[in-house]
Amino acid sequence: VTTTASITQNSKNFSADVLNVSEGGIYVSTREKISLEDKIQFAMKLMGFSFSGEGKISWENQSGKFDKPEGYGIAFTRVSGSLIYNCILFWM
Repeated sequence: VTTTASITQNSKNFSADVLNVSEGGIYVSTREKISLEDKIQFAMKLMGFSFSGEGKISWENQSGKFDKPEGYGIAFTRVSGSLIYNCILFWM
């Protein structure tokens, strides 16, 4: 599943491709500079449903390792519509 997320980190806004989704977070491809543990807000759509929430940067891949492009793992701290989100993950 590939979708785009709108990310806000401090007062900086940017878009990033979401390359992986899981119950606990997402992996986004971006060359924006973000530090580990930074808090972010996000908004995205999955299968026509909109989700938003907050998270923190849990890991970084600035060298393009792990068969993934440069980007960051974001661990969710809050997700709006979490019941629907988990149902969508079940059907994916």
